[in-house]
Amino acid sequence: MNISRDSYTANVTIFNYLKKQEAIEGPWELGWTWYEDEILLSTLSAKVSKQSNVLKFGECCNHRVTFVDLPQQTDDDQRIVANCCKGGVIPSWFREADLAKSSSSFQISVGQVGIKFHPPPLDVMLTTQGLEYVCDSLSEVMNTPGYLNTWLTTCNLYALQILEIHEVHI
Repeated sequence: MNISRDSYTANVTIFNYLKKQEAIEGPWELGWTWYEDEILLSTLSAKVSKQSNVLKFGECCNHRVTFVDLPQQTDDDQRIVANCCKGGVIPSWFREADLAKSSSSFQISVGQVGIKFHPPPLDVMLTTQGLEYVCDSLSEVMNTPGYLNTWLTTCNLYALQILEIHEVHI
């Protein structure tokens, strides 16, 4: 959303496009690994459930961070981001036909000392009540009004008893 010499602010939104389920039933957890030495400074309308120490892979350092939605009964002073705080439940767009109801959003502020460009995070993972979604690599979306950079991934739920693949767009 905005960037300075040593930090940036980003909006993160999960859209539920599941066809066969009424809702993503939480609490959901959304996590990723940062490409470089990015550090989470603050979070609005979600909370950090896990943040790992630095993991060294060759010459690069990676940080893993995982977020969880705030409860529906969250105080108004924490409901700063539109479409936040749904207690981890995100109704399906195919049932609601309303993207505002079928999404959950939060904001993060990230420190990025010494980073010259802004690659997308790696290894995005979405989990809900024992279900794990496998997410594609993030791809850049061009010309998103109001944002400096936008990335998109599709997360697929693979269930042994269901042969159809379900999608969640982040």
